[in-house]
Amino acid sequence: MARTWILAGVLWLVVGVTRAGAGESTAAEPAPESASRGPFAAVRTVAYLPFKGIVCVVGAVASFPAYWLSGMDPHVKADTEAVRAQYCSRDYLLGSDWPR
Repeated sequence: MARTWILAGVLWLVVGVTRAGAGESTAAEPAPESASRGPFAAVRTVAYLPFKGIVCVVGAVASFPAYWLSGMDPHVKADTEAVRAQYCSRDYLLGSDWPR
């Protein structure tokens, strides 16, 4: 029973963060080129990979209930597929920088 409450709390937190982030303006900022080419780029890639993998898996798992609860809305499906394509792409997972 406790696991169910923990899972419900985590999902509620994800929904809250998603809704809060949707209200923010998303201005495109130029990425610093020097950070991705430094001598520690390979070290950062290896260090970030497990965390970026978790972001990918959690995003894929958390997006299905949103799609299912929306009544299988095609717009929600397109949005969740776009987010999944961005955060599960090879460029994102194997990149040495972590865009915010």
